[in-house]
Amino acid sequence: NQWINVVRNIWNDLEESFGTKLWNMTYFRMTANTPTGTRLSVLFDDSNLFQDTHGPTVNYLEVITPTNYYNDIVVKINVTDIYTNVDQVQLIYQTNGTWNYIPAGFNSPFYYATIPKQNYGNTIEFYIQTVDEYGNIAIEDNAGLYYRYLIGDDISPIISVEKPFNNSIIT
Repeated sequence: NQWINVVRNIWNDLEESFGTKLWNMTYFRMTANTPTGTRLSVLFDDSNLFQDTHGPTVNYLEVITPTNYYNDIVVKINVTDIYTNVDQVQLIYQTNGTWNYIPAGFNSPFYYATIPKQNYGNTIEFYIQTVDEYGNIAIEDNAGLYYRYLIGDDISPIISVEKPFNNSIIT
């Protein structure tokens, strides 16, 4: 009493079995079987024949929290794929040459990724990697320049002198 959606990427199956471009698909057949005495309802629908070779597209990206040393940095991302579903969105960042991977959570219609607090003065570089349900990957890296920001401080320092040197007078 429950529909089960099955998605297959026949192109990938063929390449995995026979290698790249060593075959020619002329037709395909869909069948469904059930043991004798049981009932099966089948609906073959949305049989699309195309080769999807592109990963999902980042349409919008914004750092939505102040980039100060005392904040986690939240990045808001909108991602779509015209052929299939978005399977995964990751923010990949570095501060000192080591790349760190953060999976983005989905809260329709945006994905959100949080970079943990960083030290004052650090420069953060990041890019976005997206994957669709067929495994196609796309990178959004600001045309190879990466997205970057400097960790700042917007709190003015407070100085207090409790015991002046040699009882000096401070004016």
